[in-house]
Amino acid sequence: MTVIKSDIQTSIKTLLEDLKVGDPEETIDNFADELSTIITDAILSATITVPAAIPVQVTPATGTGATTAPATATIA
Repeated sequence: MTVIKSDIQTSIKTLLEDLKVGDPEETIDNFADELSTIITDAILSATITVPAAIPVQVTPATGTGATTAPATATIA
């Protein structure tokens, strides 16, 4: 899924509005917790596209393998 900036902004605005009515003693902790959740959710919802033709080496007996060269992926 594509990371959508306006969705992140909406979540942050909602978070800030909710914190206005919260207990001042808990506000910083709640803000940090909720903001980290918004960021984590956005990152984990991203689509990562890896380019084709990355060199790999496969072990014939097991069928497992690993890349043998670095590649740059695109996060959307």
